[in-house]
Amino acid sequence: EMPDIILLDINMPEMDAWVFLDAYEKLQNTLSKRAKIYIVSSSSNDQDILKAKTYTCLTNYIVKPIRKTDLIKELELGR
Repeated sequence: EMPDIILLDINMPEMDAWVFLDAYEKLQNTLSKRAKIYIVSSSSNDQDILKAKTYTCLTNYIVKPIRKTDLIKELELGR
């Protein structure tokens, strides 16, 4: 079953965020439900942020550290 929200870090073991997003974009038209996907990363690198904007399936890019209240607010907005 597809989750409602997926949180990714750019650097994850086995499959980084970019590999995941590439795979998800190929599959998203076959899914009965689409998750809201966020990158939550310590990288504030402009190249990472610009690359993230190229993914139509990505809801938002959040730079860590993030407070719990700010994360909850972001998820409620669900941009």
